[in-house]
Amino acid sequence: MRGEYIKLSTKELHRLVVIQKHIEGLITIDEAAEILGLSSRQVKRLKKGVLQLGPQSLAHGNRGRAPKHVVPEDVINLVIRLASSCYQGFNFHHIRDLLSLEHGIGLSVSTVRRILISAGFQSPKKKRRPKSHRSRPRRARMGELVQIDASPFPWFGPGKPYVSLLAAIDDATGTVLAAVFRPSEDLVGYLMLIHQMVTNYGVPFMIYSDRHSIFLSPKSEKLSIEEELAGISAPLTNFGQCLADLGIYHCFARSPQAKGRIERLWETLQDRLAKEMALAGIDSIEKANDFLPHFLARFNQQFSVAPENPVPAFAPAPTQEHLLVALAVRHQRKVDSGSTISFKNSRYQLVDRNNNPVSLKKGSLVTIHVAINGSLYAVFKDNVYCLLPAPSQTRPNRSVDVAEPNKLQEKAGQMPSHRPAPNHPWKRWNPDYFSSHHNKSSASNSRVTFSQNYYGDIFSER
Repeated sequence: MRGEYIKLSTKELHRLVVIQKHIEGLITIDEAAEILGLSSRQVKRLKKGVLQLGPQSLAHGNRGRAPKHVVPEDVINLVIRLASSCYQGFNFHHIRDLLSLEHGIGLSVSTVRRILISAGFQSPKKKRRPKSHRSRPRRARMGELVQIDASPFPWFGPGKPYVSLLAAIDDATGTVLAAVFRPSEDLVGYLMLIHQMVTNYGVPFMIYSDRHSIFLSPKSEKLSIEEELAGISAPLTNFGQCLADLGIYHCFARSPQAKGRIERLWETLQDRLAKEMALAGIDSIEKANDFLPHFLARFNQQFSVAPENPVPAFAPAPTQEHLLVALAVRHQRKVDSGSTISFKNSRYQLVDRNNNPVSLKKGSLVTIHVAINGSLYAVFKDNVYCLLPAPSQTRPNRSVDVAEPNKLQEKAGQMPSHRPAPNHPWKRWNPDYFSSHHNKSSASNSRVTFSQNYYGDIFSER
């Protein structure tokens, strides 16, 4: 018999009474089986157990024992302590992931939720009823559609300045292809984003973005129907020209809901990424950009899904030089008579690959490309040239002697100031003369008479 008493249920007590009557010979096995609703074989098994182990044999064998998968008490205390200190404010799923990653504790989400709720914790995310809407199906191939956007947010903690996180997410798999922190949403940040994505994965087929002025020219909204029918299109922005050079089709969304996949990404990253950077003590853009690759590798492994078609739609990435020339901030300049161009208070000479100067016609229009790494390139008639600083040409001042640099100042000090002569017309102003002639005629004639007589007398005296 067991060493401890186990309380029997009502059903088990009923079985015990019937088995005891059979043991005492009051009823047969068939009668006992009919009363209990069991077979004769099962009644014999229960009778044997009562004779050998006593009434406790009618209870289940695992009753009173600790289950093998029970969470140890020290693990429960560790989870509660971490949730109240390091992981304070984290949602239950995030805590489960960090317990497995950082502490080697493999618990399910339901177990973590049960432990924390019993300890008085509540999830920071409120459960809301999902809104009914028609979901757009994912694209079939990875790289067929890539959504890009930026999220200004206090990524380094509450009360810290807002910075922008720019990211690109694949529509087919939900993989974050690239991400970069910038002080604000700007053109250079998006060029760095595309450069990172093309370098790691290749050239996507389509980019999907909002209608920010970085992506879409404001003039496109001002075109009339007649202009559109005439084939007049708004000029491409700098970003649009970069995508056109890489052969990427650009599509624009008219609402945040249209690019819901990346909007949903911001909700997840603002919760997980911001808190993990706070745990790591990251407080600058440089440190955050160094932290992003490790975080995204783990994030994509957990949340990305398999595409419907395993063949990716990415085109092969161009050479690094071609990529830097294509993804650049562009400025247009005209060539002067010396085949040089002026850019940011400096003059540059176009040279070919052999460092030979390139002669261009005066007034030719050249496009300067400032790459994201600071390199300068010049594009003229689809040809790419390098830019070298042109030799400075200082014009000598003929009025100043080189040997005597202060001669002009000494000469200016010796020159006498000009003073008008005593009989200068400005000094011969006579207000009585005007008042004596003021009433001779009408207002219009008086002005003519005054001007003619006054200046006539001056000219006659000369």
